Amino acid sequence: MSEKPLLPLGLVRVYDLFGVEKDVPCLLSVPVTDNGRRFAEQTSTIEQVVSSQSVPLLDHAGAEASVWTQERAVSALARPSFLTARKPYKLNAKEFSALAQAYETMANDLQKAGLNTAVLALDDDGLLASALEAPGLEYSIEALVTQLSSVIPNLGVSLCVEALAPGGHDAITGIARAQKLATAGAQFVVASCGSWAFPPLKYRKTTKARGRTEVAQNDAWLASPAWLLGKIKCPVYACGPIQNKEKASLSALHLGFAGLINWTEPRSIVENLYK
Repeated sequence: MSEKPLLPLGLVRVYDLFGVEKDVPCLLSVPVTDNGRRFAEQTSTIEQVVSSQSVPLLDHAGAEASVWTQERAVSALARPSFLTARKPYKLNAKEFSALAQAYETMANDLQKAGLNTAVLALDDDGLLASALEAPGLEYSIEALVTQLSSVIPNLGVSLCVEALAPGGHDAITGIARAQKLATAGAQFVVASCGSWAFPPLKYRKTTKARGRTEVAQNDAWLASPAWLLGKIKCPVYACGPIQNKEKASLSALHLGFAGLINWTEPRSIVENLYK
């Protein structure tokens, strides 16, 4: 692991702080607009980031906001939500550029609050993840990273390395994106994997052997973030559902990750959605 971690050790990625123990360091999702929340009760704010000493994750749910809003969600693609199948409103280039200003506004607010570290969410099937798939908008994302990094010196990006779903992007595309983002100014990459297009690999559904015995996951998800190791000139953090902290930490150290970030919340979202 890196000698000078850019992120605190032992981070847990969360959508809000409800139920999180006080001393747990968090990578906290903060919606850049009200309609970009991941669920209706998500109330993460910059004030919460400061008071909890969390690392802010600048986020927008994009089409997946349709899990809670009665209004039409927005996206850079016309593709329906993977979670609800509701079709979002597709932003044109001018509308997307206007919405991107919300990220710049939040970055400036973070700087005023004395925060020099933040992560830009480009994964989890959110708004900016859809922009990476939209023709012509990928360059807008790189420009946004460059702009935000001029305000937040220790700016990283969270990136889905491979979708692990039919029709989704593969690791070759993920590597190319990470390289461009690092060149654009990202100081580190929080590497995740999986898409809501195929939930079992998004939240690592527990399987059964011989019909009855549950099979504990073995942190095989680390293989996806590992595609970036040695391919980009900045630290890589592996972000996913850690099953065995001790073994996963040893694997991460051996592979050369800068650190591990535990992310188990996608499991609860699907469980709540399909009750």
